[in-house]
Amino acid sequence: GLSRLRQQRVDFRTLIDLKQLYEPVKLKNSRSGEIIELTIEVKKSKPHYFAGSTYAKHPKYFVYGGLVLSILSRKYLETFGRDWINAGPPLLRYLHGYGNLEEWMAERDEVVVIVNRMPHQVNAYAADFRQGIVDSVDGQKVANLKQAQALLTQGTSQFAEITFLGNREQLVLSRPAVAAANADIIKRY
Repeated sequence: GLSRLRQQRVDFRTLIDLKQLYEPVKLKNSRSGEIIELTIEVKKSKPHYFAGSTYAKHPKYFVYGGLVLSILSRKYLETFGRDWINAGPPLLRYLHGYGNLEEWMAERDEVVVIVNRMPHQVNAYAADFRQGIVDSVDGQKVANLKQAQALLTQGTSQFAEITFLGNREQLVLSRPAVAAANADIIKRY
């Protein structure tokens, strides 16, 4: 809802943003003609997906076996051109705009995407997974890029099994083959 601040109507979240952590905020709310007064304490919010523009920040990414993993962001979507809102991949656009409404997003503070593929024999079957949203690695749900990196690089099984949101197929990469190919991929690209 809207609130008054210096003769302007602003979103009530603006009033909370002006407070310090654990500082009380007094609110008046009108319901069915009855005025209700509330006092709430400002608390730190849980990590969540941020759909706005970011400035002066380099994109976070990680390369594994020639696959470039990064996070879904407005800057990434803008790489699809000025008309990204219509031309970008529909699932990525949906998650950018409405992902916070999805229950499963509460478990994540970043949406991890395979943004590119550096062609190499180790990832020859990965082309169809480009722009895929990483759901899990080795059966463990991925909450952010740092966790995806840890699961891929520190996994103990011979194969890294990556599942994707909205895709029944999984990408399976041989960890020993990835380790052997990394130097060649870095040299080539």
